[in-house]
Amino acid sequence: MPQTVSPDARRKDIKRLVILPFENMGAHSKEFDSIGEEMSISLIQSLSQVKELSVMDPTSVRKLLVEKLEFIQGSGIGDDKKLKREIEKIDEENFDLILLGNYRIIGDKIKVTLKLLERENNRVAITPISVMGSYPGQLFSVEEDIAEKAAVAIDIYNKAYVVDFKNFYAFTTNRESYRLYLMGINAKSDLTIQGYMKAVMLFYRSYMYDASFFLPLYELENLKNDIAVTISKLGLMRNMFNSFGNYDAHKVLIELLSENKITGIINACYKARAEYREKNSANFTRKEQIFSLSQHFNKYRDPRKDAINHPNDIEILFRAWEKVDKFDVNSDYKIKIKSIEKNYMPLKIIELFNEINGKFEQNKKVILGLQKEVGSIQKSNEYSNKQNLLSSRIKNVIDAEVEYFLSKTDGFEKMYPKSLYNLTYYEYFLRYSFKILEAKMYFVENVDYENSKEGVRFKTNLRHFYNAISEEAPLVRP
Repeated sequence: MPQTVSPDARRKDIKRLVILPFENMGAHSKEFDSIGEEMSISLIQSLSQVKELSVMDPTSVRKLLVEKLEFIQGSGIGDDKKLKREIEKIDEENFDLILLGNYRIIGDKIKVTLKLLERENNRVAITPISVMGSYPGQLFSVEEDIAEKAAVAIDIYNKAYVVDFKNFYAFTTNRESYRLYLMGINAKSDLTIQGYMKAVMLFYRSYMYDASFFLPLYELENLKNDIAVTISKLGLMRNMFNSFGNYDAHKVLIELLSENKITGIINACYKARAEYREKNSANFTRKEQIFSLSQHFNKYRDPRKDAINHPNDIEILFRAWEKVDKFDVNSDYKIKIKSIEKNYMPLKIIELFNEINGKFEQNKKVILGLQKEVGSIQKSNEYSNKQNLLSSRIKNVIDAEVEYFLSKTDGFEKMYPKSLYNLTYYEYFLRYSFKILEAKMYFVENVDYENSKEGVRFKTNLRHFYNAISEEAPLVRP
């Protein structure tokens, strides 16, 4: 059964949090501008470990906030009355909590001044949060203090959360390595070939900064496995369309696993790991133990468990929706994904093909009914004429199905051009193209699929995907 909860229960148990980049208010603004973005990304990672929160993708609501909240353009704080007044203007369905503010670096000190805005029952509560520490040495500790104070203010603070949160910073103390790792996680989450290639290089660079940081290397190994599975899955479907061999995206995917691509990158990481272990045996063993006891160990092995351990990782939730609930429309995984990022492309793609599949299933029933009619008149003198009539009706149903499929996918591609580079879209477009081909071959004689409407569209889409892979593949290098 799909994992579902009532809307009231979801509303009560899970709060939607937006963490906006913090604004630099110091004298050396340009020099330290990136710190605010880094702190917000780090806090998103940290508070994402809390199952009671949906930590939303800030880009999905930032435009709304910038347009409606004047204080975002100013200090990032503003006075409380103005904040409350502006928040009350925004549709309640967009979010429950906002964490925003600024920071100031003076000498070797950093002071972060934030406000947590919580809206409930048409009222806005504001909780001030202020943290100070040395810079850059205590920046991780500053973020930890902010996360703990935010958790207290949201009333989700508990010992398990604190221990888990502190352990995350035990993985690495290298700020750049940590930043690149988080960027890699974000890059691969959209399931596009471009995202995969960016993630490969980000994880590689992350590990080169700190060879005792186990997480980027673990992600690289799993990314290689994901691409291998993709090659197998898409290769099998591509073989169904041998006439389109000139647009062989499958071949380019295979090249990504060659020695001078992902495998070569992983081997370079293994070499760096061996060198680090030889020079820093005790610390390497300690980091290895931390990793083996963490929720990241054996990640991607059990989708249900992964969704519990990583309740705001949108890619993991998508995999759980696929593997556990078989893309059920009422799945709680789907609901959580939409609360994090309602325009998440793989989600939109599955919703599209669920709708297409519903139409296909209706047509299948119509065709089966027409087939029964054919069977019932086989001994009749009018069998030949009626059979021809029914066959014509079946052909019309299939032709209408083709038009519907092409109309829906064409409209989707125009609305979301990047869908053409998405692995999920490519897989499902292939799958449903084959369903149409299979139906035509079974019911309609002398099918010239390659030059048919759906055949031409299939070739066009395959060419887009092939170009995307060809453009990105050279960027992957050790």
